[in-house]
Amino acid sequence: MAFLSKRKRIKATGIDLLETATIGGISQVLYFRGEDTKNPIILFLHGGPGQPVMPFLHKFQYELEKEYTVVQWDQRNSGKTFFMNDPETVLKTLSFEQSLKDAHEVTQYIKQKLNKNQIIVLGHSWGAVIGTALVQTYPHDYIAYISLGQVVNFRETSVWDLISCSMQQIPKVTRKI
Repeated sequence: MAFLSKRKRIKATGIDLLETATIGGISQVLYFRGEDTKNPIILFLHGGPGQPVMPFLHKFQYELEKEYTVVQWDQRNSGKTFFMNDPETVLKTLSFEQSLKDAHEVTQYIKQKLNKNQIIVLGHSWGAVIGTALVQTYPHDYIAYISLGQVVNFRETSVWDLISCSMQQIPKVTRKI
């Protein structure tokens, strides 16, 4: 795996574990990294849906690992989780409600595995949408919540994404003319 070739070594007191767990009735992939398992836990909820950051964690996560154990989770139908299941079957189960249930089940799994009463949630973009609902619905499971790239208006964001993609294509088209 390409992302594993760039990884930094973890001390003996820490954790560097890629594993599959049954979450929401399907196989889902979690990656635990941190220099000391006694440190607080951060569950990273990636954006998208369908934009996991596990392949890029070496660009931003290593500093966090000194003081936190970071858990990357490839959500339903994305990243490594996508390849662990039948995409057509899983596609039928995609919903906000299912994502919220999965995130809470992942939380319970992490808490039990690392013997913690509460964890920190860090949500990026779509992950911030899930994270906000997660901490509002189950506040007793979380000690803190961090939101990055918070989605304010899905429709407006989608329109700007389409415009941005279109604008990026203009130079390619004009070069051909």
